[in-house]
Amino acid sequence: MKKLVFSIVVLACCGLLGCTTIMDRVFVTKYRWDPAKVPAVLPEVISISASVPLNVGGLQTAIDIDNHLVPHVLVENSPDYYIGYLREDKEWVLEKHNTFTEYNNSQMANSNIEVAKGSEGLWGYGYGYFPYNADLNIFLIKDCEDDNTFSAYKNVHIHAQNSGSASYDPYLKQWVVCSHRFQYRAFKSDGGDITQVASGGYFASSGGEKEDFYVSKAAAVAHPASGDHAMWFYATDSKLQTSLRGENNRGDVTWSDWDTYLSMWDDMSYISVRGDAVEPGTAYMAANYWSVNWTKETGEEVASDYNGIYINIWKTTNMDTGDGEFQYPNTDILCLDGAGHMHKRYPVQLAEAKFGGCFVGYTRGGHVLVKWVPSDVRDNKDKIKEFDLGAGGMSSLRVDNVGNLHVIYTGAANALYYKRVMFYAVPGKYDKVIDLVGQLPLEKEAP
Repeated sequence: MKKLVFSIVVLACCGLLGCTTIMDRVFVTKYRWDPAKVPAVLPEVISISASVPLNVGGLQTAIDIDNHLVPHVLVENSPDYYIGYLREDKEWVLEKHNTFTEYNNSQMANSNIEVAKGSEGLWGYGYGYFPYNADLNIFLIKDCEDDNTFSAYKNVHIHAQNSGSASYDPYLKQWVVCSHRFQYRAFKSDGGDITQVASGGYFASSGGEKEDFYVSKAAAVAHPASGDHAMWFYATDSKLQTSLRGENNRGDVTWSDWDTYLSMWDDMSYISVRGDAVEPGTAYMAANYWSVNWTKETGEEVASDYNGIYINIWKTTNMDTGDGEFQYPNTDILCLDGAGHMHKRYPVQLAEAKFGGCFVGYTRGGHVLVKWVPSDVRDNKDKIKEFDLGAGGMSSLRVDNVGNLHVIYTGAANALYYKRVMFYAVPGKYDKVIDLVGQLPLEKEAP
C-alpha cells in the first residue's frame, strides 16, 4: 500500500535551477523580504496551453498543483462530485462520487482542494460544506506519482457553522478548519486517521455565507500565544481579521464599506481572501459588486451604482502587533474591471503569484479574464497585467511551485476545461520535481 504522509509547502531541489536546503526555507521561522528584489512586473507569457477537456460538467471547481507539477481537481456538480488529476499533461483521470450515497446530502458547496507540498511525501485534501447538516467533509488524496491511481483515502466529518473553509499551515503542519467568526480547529494525520490537535478562535465579525479563510504560504510570523507559524487570514464581505491581530487583542478591520457597496447586503455576493507568497503580512480581498436599490428598515431608499470586480489589499506594517494599512480606503477600493463579473454565490478567484502579487480571475464578455495585481498597486496601477484566456466562465486558479498559472473554467453547457499559462520555462519534462525556492527574494534575519 502506498505510503500516505503529510507534506509541506515547498520542496527544495538541487540541480536544474539552483540549490537551497530545506532548513533554509522551511524551518527557519523568521525572514525579512526586500521589495527591491521582487520583480517589478510579472514576466511576459511564454505560452498558453491548448484547452484540455475534463469530460465532465460542473458548477464549482477547485484546483491545486502537487510537487511533481501535476494538477489535481475537485469538481462539484450536485449531487455528484469528482476528484482527479491530469495524467501526463494530456488526460484527466477522475473519480465520480455522490453526496447522497456517501453523506445523505443533496449537494456539496464551498468546495476546495489544497495539496500540502514538500519534503515528507505527497498528498492533499479536499472538502465540501453540506448546508443541510452543516458538516464539513475532509478527505485525503492518494499520491498518484508512481501508479497513476487517484482516490479518496480517509474521510472526516466536522460540524461547522455557516460556510466552512480549510487551509494548510506549512510550519505547524496542520490543516486549519475555520468557520463562523474565525472559530477554528486544527488537524493532523499520519496518513491514517485524522486527529484534532487544537481549537480556538479570534475576535471577528460574522459573514454568514460570505466569508473566506486562507493560511499564508509565505514566511512564518512570531505569534505571541501560538508561536511561530504562518499568518492566518479570515475575511467577511466587509471585515478582515488576522491571527497576529487576534493574538494581540486587536479587532478586525474594514476592507469594504457596507454603506458604499450596497450589493454586499445580498447573500449572493461572495468574497475571497488570499495571502502573498513573499510578504507574510499581506492579504488580498476581492468581490463582485453590482447596481442595487435597497429600502432600509427606516424606510430610507438607497442606491448603489458600483459594478464590477473590486479589490483591496491589507499590508501588515508592524509584525509585532499586527497593525497595518489598506492600499485603498474602504469607501473607495480599487475597481479592477467595471465590466467584469462572476456568477452569484461564486466568488472572484484569487491565487498568489510565486514572486509576489496576486492573480485575479473573473469573466468579462463571455471570456475568462485573469489580472495580475502587485501588492503595492496603489502606486503602481500601471503594472497590472491582463490575460484573456478565451471563451468561458467561472474559473478556478492556482499557481504551481515554478510560478506558472493553472486554470479550470466552464464552457458551453457547463463543460469543464483546463489551461496552463506559462511565465517560467521548466528545463526538461514539465513533470519533473522542481522548485524555484532558491530564487525567492527572502533573507534570514541576523541573529
